[in-house]
Amino acid sequence: MENDFERIERYIRAHYKENITIKSMAQELYISPAYLGLLFSREAGTNVKTYVHSMRMEQIVTGMVDESNTIKDLVYEAGYNNYNNFFSWFERFFGVSPEQFRKTLWLI
Repeated sequence: MENDFERIERYIRAHYKENITIKSMAQELYISPAYLGLLFSREAGTNVKTYVHSMRMEQIVTGMVDESNTIKDLVYEAGYNNYNNFFSWFERFFGVSPEQFRKTLWLI
C-alpha cells in the first residue's frame, strides 16, 4: 500500500504539466495542505513547486537533443504558460540560457 508521500509524488508525476497547487493537490488526495507541504519537503528535500519545475526541466532538456524541436514548443508542451517564467526557472536550474545550454548539448 502506498504511503502519503508516494501518493503525492505519483500525483505530481501525473499532473506536472498542469497548474497544480498544494491546495488543489491536497483536496484531491484528501490530506491537509500544510501536511502535504511539510511531508513533501521532508521526504523529497525540496518543495513541491521546485519539484514540479524540475520535472518540467527534465522533459525540456530531453527534448532539446532533437534539433527539430523548438525551445518554445518544448516549453509549452512541458506545461509552462509563460516563456519568461520558464526562462527564469531554467537559469536558476542550469545557470545559463536555454539557447546556451542547447548549444553545449550539441557539442558533446
